[in-house]
Amino acid sequence: ITNNKLYEEIMKKSFLILLEVIWVITTFGHVKAKSADNKRGETVNEKVELKLENGTDSTAEFFEGNGKHAVAFVPGGGARKESYYFLAKHLQTFKISSLSLDERSEDAILSAIDFLTKRGFENISLVGGSIGAAEILTTIKYSIIGGQKERINRVILIAPYGGSTLKSNNIKKLFIVAKEDSISSFASIQSLYKDTSEPKKLKVYAGSNHAEQLFKSKHKEDITELIID
Repeated sequence: ITNNKLYEEIMKKSFLILLEVIWVITTFGHVKAKSADNKRGETVNEKVELKLENGTDSTAEFFEGNGKHAVAFVPGGGARKESYYFLAKHLQTFKISSLSLDERSEDAILSAIDFLTKRGFENISLVGGSIGAAEILTTIKYSIIGGQKERINRVILIAPYGGSTLKSNNIKKLFIVAKEDSISSFASIQSLYKDTSEPKKLKVYAGSNHAEQLFKSKHKEDITELIID
């Protein structure tokens, strides 16, 4: 049993390293979003430090939308908080605030929800890709309770790499995946979707782009509209 657990841990770490390499290759030369004013002269973002349960700090970026709805972005293993900056800026035009995380863990998700709750947001959506999406599912099932769960009104799961079945009838669920996903198993996502309670929706795209790599594909605009809808 010990050897099996060690093997699983090694495989998980190897997978994360692989995704890190993919992210570096696919984003090389991309200019990172800056903390500046957007074209309309509005403040784009604010760097915040989330205090995690283990005593460490995790950097996140907060985009103020001046409304009652907020979104927390949880990146996959091959992505960063910057992967969602374009979407965060777009959400601002709809008066939707967002918090983009740099860490994909249950602790970080709980800290993000706590941060947004203290800022007074009444409706919170969680968006994640790959392992980040899986962590969202696991966190909601096992760790979010009471008032926190009541504030979660929607989850958007982009090619979740694992995760627990979500059985809440109060949370809208949107699954997004490429039919030939190069990393997540399309069949496993279909199974996860099937076992998930309503209300739910599954959107399948052509191609093999995994999770946040879909933002670099021809489907970017359509996915953006799906998330905002």
